[in-house]
Amino acid sequence: MDELCGNVLRKKNFGVKKLSIKKMCKLFVLVAFVLLSISCEISEAVQVSVKQGTLEGIVSTSRNGTEYYSFYGIPFAKPPVGELRFEVSL
Repeated sequence: MDELCGNVLRKKNFGVKKLSIKKMCKLFVLVAFVLLSISCEISEAVQVSVKQGTLEGIVSTSRNGTEYYSFYGIPFAKPPVGELRFEVSL
C-alpha cells in the first residue's frame, strides 16, 4: 500500500513546484526583509536624564495610536560575584 501511495504522490505533484536551495534562500531573505521593514518604523529618539545617568529610547505608537516612550537595555543591577555569589539578596 505504501508503494502505491508513494507512486501516486511521485506522479502527481499537486501543482507544487520544486524549489532549488538557492531559490528558497532568496525567497527567505525577501520574506525576512519585508517582515523587518513592516515591523520597523522610523521613530523619534528620546533621551531622559535620571540621577544614575542618561537613558536613550524611542517614541513608539501603540495599536490604538497612543504614543509612549520605549527604553531597552536598562541595567538594573550588577550580578553578585565572588563572596556575594551565593548570599541571600536584600
